[in-house]
Amino acid sequence: MGCGFAFQTAQWLVDCTAPDLLAGRPLAAALKRYACTVARRLGGHRFLINDFARRRRFNAIERLMFSAAAKDANMSRHLHAFGARLIGPMGLLAPGALLRAAWVNLRSSDAIRSPLIEQTGPREAPTVPFTVLADGGRLIYKGLVYGGWPVVLL
Repeated sequence: MGCGFAFQTAQWLVDCTAPDLLAGRPLAAALKRYACTVARRLGGHRFLINDFARRRRFNAIERLMFSAAAKDANMSRHLHAFGARLIGPMGLLAPGALLRAAWVNLRSSDAIRSPLIEQTGPREAPTVPFTVLADGGRLIYKGLVYGGWPVVLL
């Protein structure tokens, strides 16, 4: 699930096993505590990652959240916090976040139906200020920078 999770689970392993190792006790109970900690803390992430890997299309909640993130800065930050693992799945799907996403999408769909926009006609697609290069199985978005670093998809 990534290097961040690897380091975090290593810390949990140390936290769960160190007292028993120092006391010379068997590790079975400590390892069970560790397994429970990993399941409790990462179970939601594991479920979402596996679920996403099995499907080709977004489910309704994913469409709701991604659509709202594209239209609202607060929802964009919320989705970024989840993608950066700053909040877990329960934080992503908190009732307040789901309500805000629904509100953003409903508000946005009303704006699309307004007579002013219908009179101006369809909007042109924005020009893309970067190029995509293939490099040994990676996609490099040349010219696209996030946080000072070039964007590279593996």
